[in-house]
Amino acid sequence: DSLHFTAVEDSTNPDPRTIEIAAGGPDVLEWSATTSSSWLTVEPSSGTTPDSVTIAVNILLLESGIYLDLDTIVIVSDSAANSPQLVEVRLDLAPAPGEFPDEIIAYPNPFPKRVWFKFPHESDGGESFHVFTVDGSKVYEEWLPKGENFCTWEGINDAGAVVSDGMYLVKFTGFGNDRLLKVLKIH
Repeated sequence: DSLHFTAVEDSTNPDPRTIEIAAGGPDVLEWSATTSSSWLTVEPSSGTTPDSVTIAVNILLLESGIYLDLDTIVIVSDSAANSPQLVEVRLDLAPAPGEFPDEIIAYPNPFPKRVWFKFPHESDGGESFHVFTVDGSKVYEEWLPKGENFCTWEGINDAGAVVSDGMYLVKFTGFGNDRLLKVLKIH
């Protein structure tokens, strides 16, 4: 299972989501749920099937960016054969309107799974970014959505395969002049 939340920095929290917990048969099972992320809450944290869990996100102390943890919520039942169940939770927290850096920035850099780029102005839809190896071979290309002032690269090539660890050059075009950043993908 997975949940995807979106919000804007310095605004309200996104609406909570609910996950149903069932035994998959007539048995009643005890369960518990935990989270490893301080920006998530899980309520209730335990119960018996059938039941539901509400997952809420608190953006109050977070800076804009992508938040993801593959085992963010762990649901455990000692009596269930398919325990534990992991729920991936992703939060895309956009920068507050009007907050633009002087240059394009990459965060985090180095990055293990995904790097986030923030631009000095909103895209008019004519900008793109291209990722190259240090020897100049093109790896990935993406057009930026109109009205956004950030984007991400998931560390993949145009075919969708995960790229090797190492240094990559990211060229942004259409911003009045081309801009080049170096990013480092690590395991």
